[in-house]
Amino acid sequence: MRGITEESLRHVMKMHDMDDSKTSLIFSHLFNECTELNAWQPIDENTPNDRELWLYYHTKLMCIGMFNTISYGFKPTHWQELPEDPK
Repeated sequence: MRGITEESLRHVMKMHDMDDSKTSLIFSHLFNECTELNAWQPIDENTPNDRELWLYYHTKLMCIGMFNTISYGFKPTHWQELPEDPK
């Protein structure tokens, strides 16, 4: 999946001095459609425990692993789905 962040769109708009009304309207619509791809989700009762995930720890450590509610040591605070394998 490919995407662009709102921050990247704003940077492109500023870089090319796109301030005419038609261009501004187009970018305004694009900004409204921006969503973060594969956003970090908080660890809660909906966290999948049947597959490997990206796990994020409060120590700014990230690793791939299975989430288990029975944890030893540090507990992850957020998770993301893993991306698809390259083709």
